[in-house]
Formats: sequence, structure tokens, C-alpha cells
Amino acid sequence: MLPKSTGMIALRYVFLLFVLTLTACEGCNRSEPRYDAGRNGFDTGGITDAGLADTGSADGGRVWQRGMPCWIEPTDDDPDGDGLTDEIEAQLGTDPRDADTDGDGILDGCEDVNRNGQRDGYESDPNAADSDGDGVPDGAEDTNGNGIYDRDETDPLSPDTDRDGTPDGDEDRNQNGIVDDGEMDPRSGDSDGDGILDAIEDRNHNGSYDDDGIETDAARVDTDGDGIADGVEDANQNGGVEPGETDPRLVDTDSDCLSDGVEDANQNGQRDDGELDPLGRDSDGDGISDGLEDTSCDGVVDEGETDPLSEDSDQDGLGDGLEDRNQNGRVDARETDPRLADSDQDGLDDGIEDANQNGRVDVGETD
Repeated sequence: MLPKSTGMIALRYVFLLFVLTLTACEGCNRSEPRYDAGRNGFDTGGITDAGLADTGSADGGRVWQRGMPCWIEPTDDDPDGDGLTDEIEAQLGTDPRDADTDGDGILDGCEDVNRNGQRDGYESDPNAADSDGDGVPDGAEDTNGNGIYDRDETDPLSPDTDRDGTPDGDEDRNQNGIVDDGEMDPRSGDSDGDGILDAIEDRNHNGSYDDDGIETDAARVDTDGDGIADGVEDANQNGGVEPGETDPRLVDTDSDCLSDGVEDANQNGQRDDGELDPLGRDSDGDGISDGLEDTSCDGVVDEGETDPLSEDSDQDGLGDGLEDRNQNGRVDARETDPRLADSDQDGLDDGIEDANQNGRVDVGETD
């Protein structure tokens, strides 16, 4: 027979184990899933048996965490192996002989997360393949099939996951749960990351780029392909073309034959030293359009071209627009050559022969 003091110690030990057991099992009978606590897309705590009460047997203390697939422990009273007993399925209205009643790719027992036989507000519908009616099947939205909306998924309970005004099923046009080429991202308010919100780029919210002169392409960083991102051309990113902005829908905003990305050589949306003006047809102000001076429209002064960044390409003292009097980019009769300092090759620069530099042969001047 144990001494009385020893018996009291043993009793206290048993009581302490009981308290610890209750503490360890806190949350086992939860009625709602835990949601993301903001740490790399995973919860800070585990959930035992995905919401089922812990029986202390076969599961061996397995812990389920957000982002992990839903698993089902087979039982004798669950012939289809979906995690719901026949009794629960009768309450829920699901097929006890079909593990995925609605055929959406998610087991019934994973859609009824707490497996209580009724659809709660945070659960997808095991009797409907598209719970939110956005055109994308629940299994394509809840890609790991765990019944929980994870950070890299669209929400099977929200027709517009990113709240940009365009339904998920219109952004994911083939409704396969993948952001394919040319599709908007239903998980992001700025699908192409150009700084302009999808709701501004896709103004009619149809999930497609309409080449109507109003929309930019929400699935493409550079709508017009000029090398400058839409959000750089539309500097205030409001979808309009204000003074000082190039048009993200036009390759050549000023229609001078040189693309915006050639004129804005570093493609930063600003006119820096040594760059042509994508908002002005005559960057050097000599009266001749940039595209007539840079006839190859490549931003380089090639042989036979005048310099669209120099008012006097040949540095003879006569401006290019004065030598090319009709400013058509060609040397016509009675015009001097703005590419040659000495048009007639007589040893005298044109600006010396035309002493008053007015482009005409006046009294006392040589031709």
C-alpha cells in the first residue's frame, strides 16, 4: 500500500495529464477552417483531421495545414471514400456512392470542410460544380482540392476574386484555372503588372482587349509594342492621354514615322538629352519633320540623312530648313544641300557664300 503522500502525488500527475490532453486537443472539434495568418501562405497552427473530431486512433496525430491537399481516411460507413458518412451525405443531398457528386474534381468531404452535413458560408457546394457561377469549375479554382481558398488560387465562392469588375470566368477565358497567354489574371488587379489597373485597361470588363482606341491590353505590358510599358506612357495611369504623355495604344504618337520607343531611346517616358521628341514631329525645330530627316526611321543618322537633333546638320551656318526650303527632305533645284557644308564643292562653305544666311543669292553674294 502506497503512503498517503505518494498517492496524492500520483493523483495530481493524472490530473495534470488530463489538463494537458484537453489543451493539446483544443480546436479539434472546430466548426470553421482557419484562414491565412499572413505567413508565406500557410497558417501558424495545424488542424487535426481537417475538422473532424480526433478519435485518437488511425490518424496517428497527422496535422493538416493550409495549402496542403485534403486527405480522406477510409471508414466502413463511408463506402465512396469521400470523407462523409452515408448519414451525413443524406443530410447534405450528395450521392453516397459517388465521392465527387458534382464532378468538379473536389471530393464531397473536402467541400463540406467541417463535414457537418450542411453547406456553411465558407464552403463550396458539393452539389454544384461551379459554386459561385463564374464559369470556372470549383476544381479549377481550388486547384489543390482542399476546400480552402489558398493565396495562389481563385476563390470558388467569389465570381470576381480580385474585385476588378471582370468575373473570373471572363479573365480565365478558357476556364481551366491557368493564366494562359493573352488571358488576364483573375487573382490580380493588375494582370500584366504595368501599373494600370485591369479595371481601367479593360473598361467594358469583358476579359478581352478591344482594339477600339479606348482600351489598352490588360494582359500585355506594352499594348502597342513600341518598347515602352503602358504604365510609363500613361504616366498617371488613369487610362487617358494627357498633355506630356505618349499614347500607349499608338506605336508612333506624333506620327513622324519614328516609333515612340525609338525616340524615347531609354523608354522611361521622359525626353532626356540626346533623345528625339515622341510628342513632336520636329525635334530640332528646323521645320523638317523628324521622319524626313531620319528617313530610315531608326533613330540613327545614316549616310545621306540629316540629323533630326541638329538644326544645322552640316554646321555651315545655314539651318537645314533654310537649305531645304520646301522642307521635303530632298535636295531640289535651287536648294543647297543641308548634308554638305559646301554644296557646290567650290571650297567655300554655303554659309560663307550666303553671307546673310537667308537661303537666297543676294547682291554681292556668290552662289
